Amino acid sequence: MLMTSTLARLQPSMLVRFAGEVCRVVYVNECRARMLPVAKRTVTVQTSGGKRVQFQRQENGHNISPESDVEVVG
Repeated sequence: MLMTSTLARLQPSMLVRFAGEVCRVVYVNECRARMLPVAKRTVTVQTSGGKRVQFQRQENGHNISPESDVEVVG
């Protein structure tokens, strides 16, 4: 289902597909909509003591127009 500005507007907590990834809309005003990817990636770093540490890092978010046509997935 595609969302158009004539049917509905992006709202916080919507799940949308943008640039091939699923994102959650976290902020919307008249100028922009802020989206953060749902998926996280695992990062591995090695400390100065030689120990490997892994953690999950959230990807960078996206800013788009609140009137943009995006696919709503949830």
